Amino acid sequence: MNFHGGQLKREGLRDYSVNIPLEPDLEGLKSHLLNSISKLVMYPEIDGQTAKTAISAVIGFPENQILLGNGATDLIYLMARSLNLNKVMILAPTFTEYARAFEVSDTPVHLHMMKDCEQEGWGHFTVDLESLAADIHVSGSDALMICNPNNPTGQFFDAQWIIELLTLVKHPDFLLIIDESFIDFRNRGDYNAIMKRLMLKHRILVIRSMTKTYSVPGLRIGYAFGDQRAITGMTRKREPWALNQFALDAIPYFLENDLRLVALQAESERETSRVSRHLKAIEHLTVYPSQANFILFKVKLPDPNGWHAALMDEGVYLRTCFDFDGLDHAFFRVAIRDRLSNDYFLEKMEALKFNR
Repeated sequence: MNFHGGQLKREGLRDYSVNIPLEPDLEGLKSHLLNSISKLVMYPEIDGQTAKTAISAVIGFPENQILLGNGATDLIYLMARSLNLNKVMILAPTFTEYARAFEVSDTPVHLHMMKDCEQEGWGHFTVDLESLAADIHVSGSDALMICNPNNPTGQFFDAQWIIELLTLVKHPDFLLIIDESFIDFRNRGDYNAIMKRLMLKHRILVIRSMTKTYSVPGLRIGYAFGDQRAITGMTRKREPWALNQFALDAIPYFLENDLRLVALQAESERETSRVSRHLKAIEHLTVYPSQANFILFKVKLPDPNGWHAALMDEGVYLRTCFDFDGLDHAFFRVAIRDRLSNDYFLEKMEALKFNR
C-alpha cells in the first residue's frame, strides 16, 4: 500500500494532509439519504443504471460510455487490469497509485519526469511536449496517464496543451488517460466542451471523483467515461454491485446541487490564491501555483523534516511528499480549507518563519 495523507492521528493536531474541503453540506445529504435506509433490505442496482443516467445528463456522454466505481482509485486499478496495455507512460511527479496499479497488473511503467524550475519567484514543473511525444515513441508506450489538475504539483493542462500533445503523438492506437479528480475546484471555461469534441476523434479515457468535490471520502464515488473500447474492457472485468445504495442515491443529489459547486469553485480559487501569496512571502519557501484545492511548496532549509516536526508541535500536520517520484523530503503539500482554518495554518507558518 502506498503512503497517503491522513495517516497521523494525534490529539490537538490539525490535519492539512488530505485534500478534502472542510465544510461539506452534510445536513442536506443526511436528509436525502434517510430515504435510502428503507432500500437496504434489497440489492442495489447491479450496474448503477439510475446513477449513470444522471451523470450522462450532466456530462453529455451516452450511458454505455460511463462506468461507476468505488471511488477514483477503484477505477484506476480496474483500468490497469483491464486494458492489456504493452507499456504505459506516467507523467510524474504525480499520484503514486497509478504506478502501483499498473505494476500489480504486470503492465510495464515508464515515468516521464517533468522539470522543476523557478520563474519570477514561483516554482514550476514544466513539460516539453516534443520531448514527451518522442519519449512515448521511443519507450514503446501505447498509453499516457496524466492527472489534471496534477496531484501534488497543482498545475492544469489546458485543452490546447492536450491538442498539441495528440497532434505530436503518431501512435495509431494511442490512449490518453486523464484523472480529473480535482477538475471541479475551478470553473474551467470551455475545457469540457473542447475535450468532448476531442474524444470523438481520439482515444481518451477520463476518470473523475466525487469524493473530493463533495467532501464524502467515506462514500467512495467515482466514474469513468470516454473511449468505448476502454469502457467495454473495464465493464467486462467489473465486479457486480461496485457501489452501495447510499453512494448510488447520493450521485443524483450531488449533481443537482449546482449552487454548492459554484460556491466551492469561487472559495477554492480565492483561498488558494490568498494562501499562495502569503506562503511566497516566506523567505525559505518555494511555492508552486495551484489550480486545485492544495498547494505544493519546497522548504529551502538544511533540515526539512525537523522543520515539519516543529510545525507539528505548533499543531499543523502537512502531507510529506518524499514518496512521489521526483520529489524529496523538502516538498510538502497543504490542503486548502475554509478561511479560518487557512488563517490558522498561516499563523503557525509565520511562527516558524524566522526561527527555523
